[in-house]
Amino acid sequence: MAVIELYSVIRFPMEGNEHIAVRREQTFISRVWPVREPCPLSQDAPDEVCDLFLEAG
Repeated sequence: MAVIELYSVIRFPMEGNEHIAVRREQTFISRVWPVREPCPLSQDAPDEVCDLFLEAG
Protein backbone atom coordinates (compact mmCIF):
# COMPACT_ATOMS: atom_id res chain seq x y z
CA MET A 1 0.00 0.00 0.00
CA ALA A 2 1.33 3.43 -0.92
CA VAL A 3 1.38 6.13 1.75
CA ILE A 4 2.19 9.84 1.42
CA GLU A 5 3.57 11.45 4.59
CA LEU A 6 4.80 14.98 5.28
CA TYR A 7 7.87 15.26 7.51
CA SER A 8 8.70 18.52 9.27
CA VAL A 9 12.04 18.69 11.08
CA ILE A 10 12.77 21.48 13.53
CA ARG A 11 16.36 21.85 14.71
CA PHE A 12 17.23 23.77 17.86
CA PRO A 13 20.84 25.06 17.66
CA MET A 14 23.41 24.98 20.44
CA GLU A 15 24.00 28.20 22.30
CA GLY A 16 26.71 30.35 20.74
CA ASN A 17 27.35 28.35 17.55
CA GLU A 18 24.02 28.21 15.76
CA HIS A 19 25.29 27.00 12.36
CA ILE A 20 27.23 23.89 13.37
CA ALA A 21 25.92 21.98 16.36
CA VAL A 22 22.37 20.90 17.01
CA ARG A 23 21.17 20.73 20.60
CA ARG A 24 18.03 18.77 19.80
CA GLU A 25 15.69 18.01 16.96
CA GLN A 26 11.95 17.36 16.67
CA THR A 27 10.29 15.56 13.78
CA PHE A 28 6.58 15.83 13.10
CA ILE A 29 4.97 13.31 10.75
CA SER A 30 1.58 13.88 9.14
CA ARG A 31 -0.05 11.32 6.88
CA VAL A 32 -1.46 13.08 3.84
CA TRP A 33 -2.88 10.10 1.94
CA PRO A 34 -4.72 7.84 2.60
CA VAL A 35 -6.59 9.53 5.42
CA ARG A 36 -6.17 7.67 8.69
CA GLU A 37 -9.28 6.17 10.18
CA PRO A 38 -9.91 6.81 13.89
CA CYS A 39 -9.17 3.89 16.18
CA PRO A 40 -12.06 2.67 18.32
CA LEU A 41 -11.63 3.11 22.05
CA SER A 42 -12.00 0.31 24.51
CA GLN A 43 -15.29 0.05 26.37
CA ASP A 44 -13.25 0.41 29.57
CA ALA A 45 -11.91 3.89 28.65
CA PRO A 46 -12.87 6.61 31.15
CA ASP A 47 -15.43 9.23 30.08
CA GLU A 48 -12.77 11.99 30.19
CA VAL A 49 -10.68 10.14 27.60
CA CYS A 50 -13.72 9.43 25.40
CA ASP A 51 -14.66 13.12 25.47
CA LEU A 52 -11.13 14.14 24.35
CA PHE A 53 -11.22 11.68 21.46
CA LEU A 54 -14.65 12.92 20.37
CA GLU A 55 -13.46 16.56 20.39
CA ALA A 56 -10.29 15.71 18.43
CA GLY A 57 -12.19 13.68 15.83
